Amino acid sequence: MVGLPPEITVIELEAMLQEQADVFILDVREPVEYEQHHLNGYLIPLNQLPARLNELRQHQEKTIVVHCEHGIRSLHAAHFLIQSGFLNVYSLRGGMAAWLERV
Repeated sequence: MVGLPPEITVIELEAMLQEQADVFILDVREPVEYEQHHLNGYLIPLNQLPARLNELRQHQEKTIVVHCEHGIRSLHAAHFLIQSGFLNVYSLRGGMAAWLERV
């Protein structure tokens, strides 16, 4: 992966959500992980992302924050989205684990 996508911290995401910013949260974990705890994000498991990319086109103008459990899959997903023409994409540093620590 050439050049890592930008990351956003849990604190920054929390502030964006409190400000009701136009943020689209993409969860790239597996359904079983989503069922355990989630941020009400849109679920597309990482391995399904290429086939389901068109589902995200309507959100292309928004800030997209991608998250997984620890931040590794979300980096890959954010990189893929950027390579696919999405401009304002961030990976949530530390993922859901960091979010749960914060909340």
